[in-house]
Amino acid sequence: MTLAERVASTALNSASLVSGRLAASAAHALFHMPLPRSAMRASERELFDRAHTEPIEVDGASVMTCRWDEGTRPVLLAHGRQSRGSRLSSFVPALLDRGRSVITFDAPAHGDSTGRSTTVLDYRTAITALHQRYGTFKAVVAHSLGALGSFFALEHGVTVPKVVTISGSATSTC
Repeated sequence: MTLAERVASTALNSASLVSGRLAASAAHALFHMPLPRSAMRASERELFDRAHTEPIEVDGASVMTCRWDEGTRPVLLAHGRQSRGSRLSSFVPALLDRGRSVITFDAPAHGDSTGRSTTVLDYRTAITALHQRYGTFKAVVAHSLGALGSFFALEHGVTVPKVVTISGSATSTC
């Protein structure tokens, strides 16, 4: 456990002794603030230098998107909490070899996107915006919170015939 995690844990435990509601409110705020932002790894840089990148506006945040190829069979890669789109880069070459175009994004408060906090609603909104821009994805490959955000987007109008999740929730219904 990092020093920041130990401090947060101690503070939340102490707050819970005073007020469960206070501790819950603080935990809720911390969960929405993925800190620190992860930097792109050197091993990911070459592949991402070949991508077409552009920001899209999502509820006041500038969400950085990356696209390889302009084919008609797009696959969306959705990263998890405290991550970034480049973490799923190992999927890109094989998808391109199979004639797919590949799209990924940095969720608000992640990677190269702006913002200080994010929720599953932000993932849903970003995925919905990408769906509107690129049409129906042939597949979504999603990790962790990206999986939950993908399922939530599917419940709210996004269509995709195949979903692959890695360490994700099986449902967005709580």
